[in-house]
Amino acid sequence: MTGDHCRKRRTEIGSYFELPGKSMFLGRRNFIPELFADCEWTASGRDAFIAIAKNFRRRKTLHVPEFFCPLTLSILEKFFDVKTYVDLPTESIPRFETINANPGDIVLVLDIFGMRSRDTWVGFLELRPDLVFLEDHSHAPFSEWAKNSSANFTMASLRKCFPIASGGYVGGADFKRVEGPKGGRHEDDKLRGQYLRKLYMDGCKISPDSFVGMFNSVEAHYNSNTDFFEMGDVSKEVLFSLDVEKMQKARRANFEALKSELEGFGGFYNFINADTADDMSLFNPMLVLNSGALREALRKDMLFRRIYTPVLWDLDREKVSGEAYDVSSRIIDIPLDFRYGPAQVEYVASALKHFAEKNG
Repeated sequence: MTGDHCRKRRTEIGSYFELPGKSMFLGRRNFIPELFADCEWTASGRDAFIAIAKNFRRRKTLHVPEFFCPLTLSILEKFFDVKTYVDLPTESIPRFETINANPGDIVLVLDIFGMRSRDTWVGFLELRPDLVFLEDHSHAPFSEWAKNSSANFTMASLRKCFPIASGGYVGGADFKRVEGPKGGRHEDDKLRGQYLRKLYMDGCKISPDSFVGMFNSVEAHYNSNTDFFEMGDVSKEVLFSLDVEKMQKARRANFEALKSELEGFGGFYNFINADTADDMSLFNPMLVLNSGALREALRKDMLFRRIYTPVLWDLDREKVSGEAYDVSSRIIDIPLDFRYGPAQVEYVASALKHFAEKNG
């Protein structure tokens, strides 16, 4: 579309992924099909959990960090007896003493924001060989840890990190493949939404309501899953051709540039996931503010500037400890992923510095 139909490309930071451009693709297959050949490809991380549940003949007890996605937890509670333990992103290791598990129970090991490593857990694993371990690599799905996992079960959501319409994987030493229905309709809806968002971002006269409604309807499907769906063929083709290393290098460059820009604001903004085991572990910059009120004010300020800052996750004050709720109320995701370059980093950094100077 040209002329009256499209204007200059819109400027937004964050929000939903649009269809990836050719600069994100390799001219060949990437490492994923070969290194993850033993995995089952699912439509989402929630589908992966359901596929794991189907590997057991009886309902199992699953120990989950209380700092965890509430929507995913609601799916897990349909298939497992869920108990929680303490693993906060503001602390260097989980509080292993809070894992009160019986032999045969499953422990969900979360590589939260790509901050953890196999070494974090090795001591506890050696002490409790009677437990079943399920690793969630959603924040760093292709880290060295994820690539070389020896856990009973391993899974990830891929839609947080990559511009695909559907995607997750499930595998592990004890995983038995179970066939699931194709998720074609939901992938088709998401692809339509991605296409419409691309037109919108390119400046075309497209209402955001059109693609937001499609994205929300797909998420509603994942939130109410009772069975798992397989990953769609289009998403799989895109995933296997993405230049993942290039995308992660861009994340790293943006992360380091933002850290440099915010030097001197350490008393106001605290980066919690800058140090990772490898570049493939790097997630978006995660900041912790000094109060929940400041975090909410920052979200509103960023929204005014068309910077969409997600929160992972808004926890229910009535369902978690005061510590977990406090952290969840102060943490914020700065979405400087592979889509952005120096100009966008400077724009975001300027907004963050202006907010700190005004509220510090």
